[in-house]
Amino acid sequence: EDQQFFRETTARFLDEFAAVNELRRLRDDATGYVVDYWRRGAELGWTSFLVDERHGGGSISGDGLIDLTLVAHEFGAHAAPGPLVPNNVVAALLSRNDARADVIAGLLAGTATAAWGLAEPVPNDRLGTVELMVRVDGEHLVLNGAKRPVETAGSADIFLVTGRMGGGLTNVLVPRDTPGVSVRPLKSVDLTRRFGVVEFHEVRVPLSAA
Repeated sequence: EDQQFFRETTARFLDEFAAVNELRRLRDDATGYVVDYWRRGAELGWTSFLVDERHGGGSISGDGLIDLTLVAHEFGAHAAPGPLVPNNVVAALLSRNDARADVIAGLLAGTATAAWGLAEPVPNDRLGTVELMVRVDGEHLVLNGAKRPVETAGSADIFLVTGRMGGGLTNVLVPRDTPGVSVRPLKSVDLTRRFGVVEFHEVRVPLSAA
């Protein structure tokens, strides 16, 4: 019953704030949604299901992934905009690290958004191929490479970037305004989601960013 009530609440919210006329109005907008819309959705719980309770998250049924699919279903039915998938993926990964409490809090509150940089441009576009390089330089990590396509790249405040370091892979948290980060928008047939290319040229972040 709690899940059904939540689904219906989400559907009513999207009926009002993601109506067809609103989506058409925003079709050429770089972000694709109004900031207050996403913050209010976060208040409903859209961003919290994959984050444990000690970091401020929680679920309805005890299985956050199932609860999140209720939101995803309504997003699909309404063609709703917003960083639903990247925000939840990044929040879930960061919640495993106690040092990221401040970042997680922003994502859960909807006051900040995140994007996950995993896929890469040709010729590294095969599934699982990662060639963006991360090296250690003193007290810093240095990133060089590109990610494409990155959902919500144009509006994200934070990038979680998957790169190759040594013989394995690592994820590095990179604020959007870090020197050496550049974002270029991509065109898509999807009118409600935005994608972009994110390039990293000698981008330096603290060791704690990994």
